[in-house]
Amino acid sequence: MENWKKELESFFKEQKKIKKEQDRKIKKKKLEIQKFFKTVVHPIFQELETELKKYVKAVNLNLRGQYAEILVEIDKECKYRYDIIPRVSRTPEHDVVLLARGTRISFQNEVNLKKQVTRKKKKASRTQPMPSDFNFLPMEATSKTEIIKHFINGYKKTAAERLKQMDANFKMDG
Repeated sequence: MENWKKELESFFKEQKKIKKEQDRKIKKKKLEIQKFFKTVVHPIFQELETELKKYVKAVNLNLRGQYAEILVEIDKECKYRYDIIPRVSRTPEHDVVLLARGTRISFQNEVNLKKQVTRKKKKASRTQPMPSDFNFLPMEATSKTEIIKHFINGYKKTAAERLKQMDANFKMDG
């Protein structure tokens, strides 16, 4: 009857060992992701910012460990936000994928968002508009060219939609 105690002890020792190994793998993967953002993603966003400032008045960059965001003003009432965040992949061939998202933010959305956040004291991310364009990119296979192409396509699409909207508003007024 004393064997059950040893069996239980052995089980918990094994669980502890497995947990320790998982923690080590997670820590290693987080360091890989941070390195990737620091050496690949952040420099691309900085280069985009430099180039965009030649043509656009307002460009804001937000770079943190495993996050990159660029906010570009299309006009006074519309902005384009593009960000990249890591996500754990559900496929066996990739550990981590990058979620690249392009989102149109209108001035009215921002005002409503600020009101909702102030009133409800909730995080802004819960009420932000859904991305108009997103892409999953395997981290280890993502290139500078892919990221820039995805950004430019999303920005051009958003700017074209905004111009159509402004043209439609002008025709309605005129």
